[in-house]
Amino acid sequence: MSASEALSAYNRVANLAFTPKVYVAQFPTWPKYSGEKLEEAIQNELRLAQTADGDKEALFADSQAPKTVVLAITKINVNAGPTLFRTYDVEPAWEGCKIWEVARATSAATTFFNPIKTGRDGIAFVDAGFGYNNPCEVLLAEADKAIPGRPTSCIVSIGTGLKRAIGVSAKPSTLLGALVRMATSSRTVHARLQQTFGDEQPQKYWRFDEDIGISEIKMDDWRKLRSVAGHTHNYLHAPDTAKAIHHCADALVAAKPNLRPGTLVIWPQKIQS
Repeated sequence: MSASEALSAYNRVANLAFTPKVYVAQFPTWPKYSGEKLEEAIQNELRLAQTADGDKEALFADSQAPKTVVLAITKINVNAGPTLFRTYDVEPAWEGCKIWEVARATSAATTFFNPIKTGRDGIAFVDAGFGYNNPCEVLLAEADKAIPGRPTSCIVSIGTGLKRAIGVSAKPSTLLGALVRMATSSRTVHARLQQTFGDEQPQKYWRFDEDIGISEIKMDDWRKLRSVAGHTHNYLHAPDTAKAIHHCADALVAAKPNLRPGTLVIWPQKIQS
């Protein structure tokens, strides 16, 4: 998809998926939104694709497609690390997974959507937001396995808004909130990767993450896309960001002759990404 096509698709998906569930006797239910509506929205987009992949029953595994990996976490143990759904070298347990099922698994944000059971054994998955909002370390480890012996030319990571400083007060509730923000923060991974690649020339690691207002907009506040667009516009046109984008583009152009075969794409797990 082009950027314009992706934005249009996101509007359609959000409009359908973020329809609040009916509340009973004034008490809100959990999760907040219907997983079935999210599935319907994803399947609608597959139909609109009008390609061989447009079939809603199309399998995610595709040896002819660019090497692509999608992350999700098992509901039974969110501390076990992510499960990697691959288009290539597919494990037997995931051979029958459909595109919409994988997209649904990586979008199953806790409290927003219920988990989805998929694969040969019907394992329940939630999104990989806890610990993997910057999946670049997973990307690098996977690249070493999938494309052994190939040097890293360029890593580009796009975030959904840099969260503010995480603090706590005397109230126990603030500690719980801080723990959640720590688990979903991308700062720690970014710092480690900067330390790993920071001194290399030419630069190899790029992370673009708006740092003023986008992170304060909740995932289901899709009607605030104009605010997201405004913050993004200001971020992209800031002198330091604009300069970094030009350098990143130069690095990608320089790496282009080496992209095929051997491109590896890690899809971010947040739907707004």
